[in-house]
Amino acid sequence: MADTNEKRQVSLPYGVARELIESKVRDLNQKIDLILTKWNQTDIEAFQDGARRGKIPEAETDAIIIGNLTEKLEKYNQLLQDL
Repeated sequence: MADTNEKRQVSLPYGVARELIESKVRDLNQKIDLILTKWNQTDIEAFQDGARRGKIPEAETDAIIIGNLTEKLEKYNQLLQDL
């Protein structure tokens, strides 16, 4: 995956940049929703807490993945706001 903290910049038409970032945000949201649905959960924090406390057996790996996806989602949402 590309490093979103990299300092290099490119020039893109506004509409293209917005479409690309929105597409990435949709993709990340879908991945998060798939994991939550898999475990019959609706809230990221509650899911992670339940996995951490052992209330959702065998969900630790997905809880870590959802944490990483959430971090990436926050970065892309910030990029979208900064456009």
